[in-house]
Amino acid sequence: MDNEYIKIESNKATIYGIGKPKIIEVPEEIIPWLTRSKILNRILYILINHESFKKRLSNPMSLRSLLVYLYAKKKNIPTYIMAKRVNIAPEQLYRIERGLKKDNLYNVIMIQIDLDSS
Repeated sequence: MDNEYIKIESNKATIYGIGKPKIIEVPEEIIPWLTRSKILNRILYILINHESFKKRLSNPMSLRSLLVYLYAKKKNIPTYIMAKRVNIAPEQLYRIERGLKKDNLYNVIMIQIDLDSS
């Protein structure tokens, strides 16, 4: 998958659009969804270009948490279970959710995820 905001190579994703490109290691479980998702680029566009939410994505781990959170929502996996599966603190995923809600982006992003056919 090669588009404007994300590039996937084996188990690494490069995210563009927030300062210098951020290279993050992503869990094997979510790679197939990342490579097939037709809506992911649009979601990243919305979040990266949102004035206050983009500040929350300043480091690679927050971007990794965002991708894991979006995958969990797409597959209807409870947040805490998804965090356990990929060995990260559930608080990291809840922080993404709180940020989306605080910036009034939660419903917009959930609609986009529901529209994703992958």
